[in-house]
Amino acid sequence: MLSILIPTFEYDCSNLVTALHQQCETMAMSERLDYEIIVADDGSHHPVWKKVQQTMQSLSHCTFARQEQNVGRSRIRNLLVQIAKGDLLLFMDQDGIVVNDDFVQKFVDAGKTHDVVCGNMIQSEQVPAPKYHLRYYYEKRYEKAFLKAIDNRPTGWPFRSFCFMINKRVADVVLMDERFCQYGYEDVKYGLDLEAHGFTIYHINNPLLNNELEDNETFVEKTETAMQTLSRFRVELAEGVSLLQKVEKLKKRGLIPLIKRCGTPFMELIRKNLCGNHPCLQLFNLYKLLYYLNLNHE
Repeated sequence: MLSILIPTFEYDCSNLVTALHQQCETMAMSERLDYEIIVADDGSHHPVWKKVQQTMQSLSHCTFARQEQNVGRSRIRNLLVQIAKGDLLLFMDQDGIVVNDDFVQKFVDAGKTHDVVCGNMIQSEQVPAPKYHLRYYYEKRYEKAFLKAIDNRPTGWPFRSFCFMINKRVADVVLMDERFCQYGYEDVKYGLDLEAHGFTIYHINNPLLNNELEDNETFVEKTETAMQTLSRFRVELAEGVSLLQKVEKLKKRGLIPLIKRCGTPFMELIRKNLCGNHPCLQLFNLYKLLYYLNLNHE
């Protein structure tokens, strides 16, 4: 049985659910697929959750579960694992758009031979307004690298929770770390935990289109929160985050005091660039490093 699991918060994922339901119904007729789709709302305050609930109630094999209080990105996924009845669990973020008619089929096929399968995120080819450029080009750079290398390197990529399939017996053993309450790196930690338990993460070119770009300032703010998360869990994340490995190399060379002394006075100017209409990705990486180094532990 296939369980499609979508955690959501303050977002209308009705179109995503409807597209997935259509694919599952087609597969059910041709392959006798047994499936369920579960949307778990993580304590939304906005009444948009009621529209999602109505959509779920109008479709077969669909369940809407609502948390009265927000429990966080990791715990809501663990709760979905507990609710799911299937032996194959297909997770995805709320803001994906299905772009291929065989999206579900590709995951089901890959799940027959791999315990953990990651799909990928793509961005629209239509460039958004400048105030969205930072996240857009950041993701575009990763997307191009992935598509160029995936055929020769299906493993070794960072685990991303945007869309992935996991065998239920694996998900029951390896839970998401619920200490990760605020934004950032909960999926990286999950990938490290899976590998520590001996499970290989297999990546396939099976995308969802990202339908929710943050504006530049919001993305910078979320990145700052992510750096705080990274700082708190730097020991646990050391093997999976390139920024931490870079910091370790700088520390061994005794360069951190110099970088902080020379770079910190320019952080506000860099941030202004990143939040403006012409953000520079190279400055973004520098800003992340400086912000991390100034969290008073290096």
